[in-house]
Amino acid sequence: MATPTYQDAFEIVHHEGGIVAIALKLQPDESLSWGHLYAFVRLADDWLSRKDVTALCYQLIQTDSDSNKDPDYKAWIKSVQQELDNSDNFTNFCDRIQKIRTYQKLLIGLVPENCFGNHLAWMLWADYRIAIGAGGKIGFPENAFGMLPGLGSISRMLQLWNEDFTLRLATQTTNYNISDALALGIVDEQVEIVEDALARIKSYLAKSATIREQAKYIISEQQLKLPPPRINFLFPGVIATQKLIDDYKSGAAFDKLLEQEYDLYFKSIHSEAVTAMIRTNYYGIRGAKEQTKRIAEKTSREIQRMAVIGAGMMGSGIAFESARAGLQVTLLDTDVAKADHGKNYAQKVTDKLVAQGKMQPNKQSALLERIYTSENFEDLTTADILIEAVFEDMTLKTKLIADISPNLAAQTVFASNTTSLPIGQLAQASQNPAAFIGLHFFSPVDRMPLVEVILSKETDESTKNAALKTIHLLNKIPIVVQDGPGFFTSRIFFNYLLEGITMVLEGIPASTVEKAAKKTGFPVGPLLVLDEISLPLMLHVYDQLPTLHGAQQAACAHLQEMIAAGKTGRKGKAGFYPYDENGKRGNLLDETSASNATTIDLDVLGKRLLHVVALDAFRCLSDGIIAQPIDGDLGSVLGIGYAPHTGGVFAHLDQVGLAKFVSECDEFSSYGDQWQVPESLRDLAVQDYRFYDGFESNWNPS
Repeated sequence: MATPTYQDAFEIVHHEGGIVAIALKLQPDESLSWGHLYAFVRLADDWLSRKDVTALCYQLIQTDSDSNKDPDYKAWIKSVQQELDNSDNFTNFCDRIQKIRTYQKLLIGLVPENCFGNHLAWMLWADYRIAIGAGGKIGFPENAFGMLPGLGSISRMLQLWNEDFTLRLATQTTNYNISDALALGIVDEQVEIVEDALARIKSYLAKSATIREQAKYIISEQQLKLPPPRINFLFPGVIATQKLIDDYKSGAAFDKLLEQEYDLYFKSIHSEAVTAMIRTNYYGIRGAKEQTKRIAEKTSREIQRMAVIGAGMMGSGIAFESARAGLQVTLLDTDVAKADHGKNYAQKVTDKLVAQGKMQPNKQSALLERIYTSENFEDLTTADILIEAVFEDMTLKTKLIADISPNLAAQTVFASNTTSLPIGQLAQASQNPAAFIGLHFFSPVDRMPLVEVILSKETDESTKNAALKTIHLLNKIPIVVQDGPGFFTSRIFFNYLLEGITMVLEGIPASTVEKAAKKTGFPVGPLLVLDEISLPLMLHVYDQLPTLHGAQQAACAHLQEMIAAGKTGRKGKAGFYPYDENGKRGNLLDETSASNATTIDLDVLGKRLLHVVALDAFRCLSDGIIAQPIDGDLGSVLGIGYAPHTGGVFAHLDQVGLAKFVSECDEFSSYGDQWQVPESLRDLAVQDYRFYDGFESNWNPS
């Protein structure tokens, strides 16, 4: 298949002094492709080979002036595959990159405002980088999806900077503003407009006609001040980056390092893990938000006034987020002092934002004025939507709902922020079950983007759309689920916690359980989660479930024993972990120990934690609790911290393969009823079924 030349996309101007300017002009809705870059290196080779050329500057111009346009990862991956199909093009590409360095002529990159991903990688080829404008940002957002920055970026960074800064830039999702990029040496100069850049280039050439010496181990003071990066070493891009850095330290020649980097890049970009992370964390999030935006725009109901009942951690967080979104909020509790205490959360958060220069004092004052505190039900009558966020107890919530309902207007949406209580049952306590809905926020509300929208059989379309409009206004990401104990996120999360307790009951040391969880990619081990939410609360959740199978009963009994021994969790200063008087966590005390503790396979334990959650996620999909696999992937990654490198529960099933997954679940069946495999999943395994084909879902329940 012939590869397009892309030559017509470039505009070339030969300036006096031997400076050649090459501008790549992209049409509206056109993205930077591998083909464009292949055409560029051929042009650069041609011009730099000429004796009358002393330097070459290059830039990208988006003709629709939309420098904030979202990247099209699908198009980029497709263009990479097209070049891979033509191995001669790829070999020629690598050779020409090396060749243009041999001319010893200056390459200058003109960095526009908002330069990300492959565009920034292209700019790193330059010997000198000039930022145009001061208001933009630069970075590698694709790092969040496990990708390796493209175009030989790692090898180039190791020429420009040291290993530590290379690892940071190649693995973090930080978007640096131009002043920080200057201080860190990512760009070398900044001008206001492109026309000013030519004068700076001439000035630089007058100082030095040859490429400036690159000092490998010069670390700017700003780089030294940076905090240690948080790196997920299970991401394919991070694994590849670490290997390249290790080979560099071992003395690998640059050309060999570059060749290896391209090989690693192509492997990582086509890996199932990277596809899954892009699908969930990029296209999945965008799809959910875009759909919610469309619903919000079509919904005529006004959402201007919010009422929140319960000024505890969740209620105060919801009130703050609503006020930040511009809504008028009534925060109500049993007395005004408690409501004021809840409002103080907004005060503390905004104080910090003001101190950091991220919020103006007048904006803070306006936000706080939008939160009105009260203890009177009569103040709820004007609310467009009301969210109750009181303690997770059926009796308490149903009484509250019954007491409040008479004070609400007929069109008011009544939402319950509950983790597991059936919405249909709660709705029966209200005067208008059709206007009742579940909105499960996650803690801390101002940092967790997901909201689980739970529909009972009686929730009407108007209520659902009004709730989704509210979520759109709060800039949250929704998944819509059907009613049932635990809904989706809590239900699958309970299985993660259950498996942790089950392992302890098997005699596996608690520290080993936590190590296995961390090694597998969970941000927090199940036993620490239990300490944080408190053991009595988990026991209370079990009490609310309609039935308990054998493993759940055993876990419940163990929690009762711990609570009776005074171990209630972090707040009680004793749980699975020990705590000092100030609540500081100590090291786990392993009170149980398996006879074969030294030979316990952490990978097998980790597999159990991943599989048990994914297995119940399939049950939810099969039962209609969630409609599509992407809902499960978003809910598991954003809601419960399911190992991010998997891309979510259904992505995990695809990567393992259903036949292997079912076989391994059968091997774990002796650990409890949570391992029972539905016949429908066995049938799919026989068919070698996959939930996704690349970026598209295969699931069709009809």
